[in-house]
Amino acid sequence: MKPDRELYDTESQDEQFRTLFTRYSSYVYTIVWNRIRHVGTHEDAEEAVSDVFAEVFRNYEHIESSKMEGYIRTLSVRKGIDMYRRLSARKEVPTEDEAPWQTMPSGENIEQEHDAAALRKRLLACIRELGEPDASIVIAKFYYDCNAREIGERVGLSPIAVRTRLSRAIRKLRKRLDGEDITFE
Repeated sequence: MKPDRELYDTESQDEQFRTLFTRYSSYVYTIVWNRIRHVGTHEDAEEAVSDVFAEVFRNYEHIESSKMEGYIRTLSVRKGIDMYRRLSARKEVPTEDEAPWQTMPSGENIEQEHDAAALRKRLLACIRELGEPDASIVIAKFYYDCNAREIGERVGLSPIAVRTRLSRAIRKLRKRLDGEDITFE
């Protein structure tokens, strides 16, 4: 069965690969880096990213587009684990207090991690729909933990205006998220 490529119908294969790499490279890097950060370098993580995409491109014709993200995620986790094992074998074994596997995320929660990532993506899309400067204010406040004065300097508003816009933006965002079946706790 030929993969469903509705997203890429008009693109050449090189363009499809570039699009795929652009869309998922930081995602792959994050997965790999979380596995090897205590034993590897950023260059090791970049090498693993290259290996993951080489494998994706080798099997590209056999992967359904609806399963591409899951395929990439699985390859990334496996490559991260393999690289962790390889790098750990070259280095001294850390003491119990420094053991990297104590801080490594468990592979058992991959579905939860993916659901959380999808939720964050939907939330960010709703935030962007607020328009400027509201989207920038919300992102600066909740993603970068900036205060009203810092945000005001960035967007050219007074701290009072920032707090007012933030309050209104949150109300708008709650309404949008209710329509998306996302609730605040």
